[in-house]
Amino acid sequence: MQDLKDPGPGKFIRLKQAAMGRDVRTVLNQLSVQDVTASHIDNVSAFMRLGDILSGVNDSLKGVQPGGRRSATEAG
Repeated sequence: MQDLKDPGPGKFIRLKQAAMGRDVRTVLNQLSVQDVTASHIDNVSAFMRLGDILSGVNDSLKGVQPGGRRSATEAG
């Protein structure tokens, strides 16, 4: 364990005699890391759509102009 706790670069991991000649990954392996926040943006979008449906607010009431950006004189 002291080999693994050493914060310095260039690590050596000493194995017991029984593990010599084996693949080190069968003895020691890094845990996989998953991004649990990957779907948060999709979830927020679904909740916003659900809120719009339940409240009955359409795009005009929210101030969303169809067809992209417009100048103030075009929108008026």
